[in-house]
Amino acid sequence: MPVSTPASINASKNTQSTVFPPDSRVSGVSSTGAKHMCYCATHLQPGESDEPSWTGGEPMINNDSDSARIHFDDRESTIFHRRCARQAISLSFRHDEPAEREMVLDTLTKSKLDKMGLWPSHRDGFKNATGVECGLLKDGEFENI
Repeated sequence: MPVSTPASINASKNTQSTVFPPDSRVSGVSSTGAKHMCYCATHLQPGESDEPSWTGGEPMINNDSDSARIHFDDRESTIFHRRCARQAISLSFRHDEPAEREMVLDTLTKSKLDKMGLWPSHRDGFKNATGVECGLLKDGEFENI
């Protein structure tokens, strides 16, 4: 069974070799105090290497904005901003092959996802989602609302 591991503040190539999306839990100490990162592709940037890779993620600190915990049948759950979770899960229902310049996720084209090594893994990574809980982060922990 694939595993999803906690990511460091700047996701490394090792984190990227696991199943997408990675576990949202931050390993180590965050300068922002964040205990989770949203790894929606809209928060990621292409890596600096010649190989497809990405870096980044958006720190999720105790918030009054909505979060979503996404459960999977083959790995640990992860936390996204609720808007990001909605977009990612919606994309997973798509079965066709979009054009290179087609916007497939918010303002991201298929070619930009390709450059980050996230097509089709971003779409396919959410196909085995088994549930979504809506809530907030409080003291770094997810709470249902």
